[in-house]
Amino acid sequence: MSNTIDIITESGDTTPVNILTLKSFAIVRGLNQSDLARVAGVTRQTVSHWFSQKEGTVNLYARHLGNLARVLGTSVEQLSQPLPILGDSNEREKWESEFLWDSLYPDLETFIAGLIRGQRPALARLVQVVGLYEGEKIAGKQVWRKFFAYKSLIHPTYRKQAEIIWKTAQDLSQH
Repeated sequence: MSNTIDIITESGDTTPVNILTLKSFAIVRGLNQSDLARVAGVTRQTVSHWFSQKEGTVNLYARHLGNLARVLGTSVEQLSQPLPILGDSNEREKWESEFLWDSLYPDLETFIAGLIRGQRPALARLVQVVGLYEGEKIAGKQVWRKFFAYKSLIHPTYRKQAEIIWKTAQDLSQH
């Protein structure tokens, strides 16, 4: 499953939209399917169909897609791309088992929304699983800036390692 729907614009061109990316941005902005439908100028059932079908083609005017991107605080281009940890289904299953093992977050999109919002539990889980440097690739510089705010949420064994890496990186950046 590609998790992409093709949007046919009024000129007949198609623009891909990654449904998981769209869903993640909507969660970050606190928007539900009804909100997305209102912004896009379509019915709630249409948005529900996007999220349930996961692939196919829908008719949507480019200006409506632009409205979605604007309200979600992103670009149409970014809506077409998978988020870094929402790759293929095998990768997704791996990340779900790594990040969602204790049901702290109900799904990967909500976890990603937590990362984007800079929530301490999400950042701690990310760093515990992938480390500081890989975490920065996924969640940006906040991984380093907010380290002291979330480090107590990291398992003690991993926390000790992360503290050493954090300190070393800080020492290197000062030279």
